[in-house]
Amino acid sequence: MRRVLPAVSIITGGSKWVEISIPMEPGRELLLLCDRSLLAMNACHQTIAPSPLNRGNGVHSPIYYLAKFVKHLQRGSLRARCEQAFTQCRWALRERWWSKQAVTRKHFDYDIEPGVRLRLHFDSAIAKDIYCHDHELAERAFIRRFLRPGDTFVDVGANLGLYSIIASQLVGSDGFVCAFEPDPMVYSRLLFNLQTNSCSNVKAFQLALSNADELRAMQISNAGYDAYNSFGIPVRGDGTFETREVACVRYDSFARREPRLRSATMIKVDVEGWESMVLKGAVDSLSREPAPLLQLEFNDQAAKALGLPCSELYKWLRSLGYSIYTFDLRRQQLIPHPLLDHYVYDNVLATKDIQSLNKRIGLGASAWTV
Repeated sequence: MRRVLPAVSIITGGSKWVEISIPMEPGRELLLLCDRSLLAMNACHQTIAPSPLNRGNGVHSPIYYLAKFVKHLQRGSLRARCEQAFTQCRWALRERWWSKQAVTRKHFDYDIEPGVRLRLHFDSAIAKDIYCHDHELAERAFIRRFLRPGDTFVDVGANLGLYSIIASQLVGSDGFVCAFEPDPMVYSRLLFNLQTNSCSNVKAFQLALSNADELRAMQISNAGYDAYNSFGIPVRGDGTFETREVACVRYDSFARREPRLRSATMIKVDVEGWESMVLKGAVDSLSREPAPLLQLEFNDQAAKALGLPCSELYKWLRSLGYSIYTFDLRRQQLIPHPLLDHYVYDNVLATKDIQSLNKRIGLGASAWTV
């Protein structure tokens, strides 16, 4: 039987403590004082269990956890593993709280980040994800590194306004934020959150963006799955959608009404598979130099249901001169994102100038380039 215990050695032993040497790297070792009772308990478990690391009933022995601890020390992954365990615990506690509160309350106001307060409704799946699961934490961290005072940010599929409010803070009074949200109920919640956060530099419009100026049928949730509203088949919330006509505009057409959109710094698009049509309505704006940075959701379950696979959008963006990346929050790096046959759920960044982007967000020469 292959043992999974790391290579350790017992140096000395007293009546209560055992000193253990753990090799970390050439020339370095870590010394641990281990309670002798742990080793005694493990010896006892060996007589009743098929493995020295397992009690045979699905419950691991104490030495199993010591072994895992040692492995993480040797790999340099202990901090990350502890953070992961803490996050999972916090998420579970928040889900429990959410379930209890949802019985008697309709909504509550919550500070998502310093200076960003949202009214979260218990009937909203996206609100639950924001509160319970740190919704799109890496993407929010990237925007905070990227946006500057005076920038223009466009939020297509704004929903409750999380990105719009963060951007409003960052671009300041000289900057501009333009938010689009076609769902009437969600749009009213967006306006409330913008007002609560005194976002005087934000304009919101109850419109969808597309490749044509027209009215189009949209599947709109009546049971809290508004984040999955779609021009095709919603990927969640079966049986909770009704068909409504919404007004659609081309980005390039609307930019004649709002001239600052012609020189947008960043455009975020999260529209459940309709990203291709939004961008094809913005081809003039995307073809200019300097071109806006794009943040896009690649979700083939939604996109392929519309006949718009993300791989085709990827190729089209490359034809315009864009390169595709993701932002790795832990490594603080932009990582080239490959062309795939199927994308499960990826928020990608598209840029025409990776060197300028690296410099702007402070990554410098350590960042990836292609």
